[in-house]
Amino acid sequence: MLFALPNPKPPALDNVTEILSVDDEPGQLQSLVDCCRRARTPANFEPLVRALMPRVRGVLYNLVLNREDMDDLAQETWVAAYEQFERFDGASSFGTWVCGIAVKKALQFMRNRRRRDELRAEHEDLVHVGLPTPAPDTQLMGREEEDRVTEAVASLSPELRAAIVLTAVEQMTPAEAGKACGCSMPVFYWRLYTARRQLTRILERRK
Repeated sequence: MLFALPNPKPPALDNVTEILSVDDEPGQLQSLVDCCRRARTPANFEPLVRALMPRVRGVLYNLVLNREDMDDLAQETWVAAYEQFERFDGASSFGTWVCGIAVKKALQFMRNRRRRDELRAEHEDLVHVGLPTPAPDTQLMGREEEDRVTEAVASLSPELRAAIVLTAVEQMTPAEAGKACGCSMPVFYWRLYTARRQLTRILERRK
């Protein structure tokens, strides 16, 4: 099942303290959810897709940092949300619930991509034994200042990146973000603390 997805330009992660989330407008959104509860059809579900797509795309883009991957994952997210709609119990907002699905899709995608990159790097090391590797400082020379934060966040592990994006960019509470990531509060707080510490160190090194 495919949904017609609106295609606004995704937000850039220029500042991890910038609020880029879209308000859910609880009353209007709840009426759309209620409509789907009465009859779960693509026609009734599509207004929810349009209402929350900017937020979902923002979460996905700031995690995977690629428009094509973002669009693919957004489609997968909404298909899963449609198929799993009866599991939505109202314990959190519908927007938070959908973003949780998006985060899980993105985390799995990033884990798979990291593994593919590691295998590719191992293969290249075997092929190009002895060739010098450019130093990190050399690789970063010439990049614009506004890319520093995005690059630093991208260097974090998928789990740590999700902790930063959901709290600093999407402005979720730790409880909401922990639920979206599918982990306990102590685990999420540890991830957030570690992410902030690593991010600070990375940015300091890249000044």
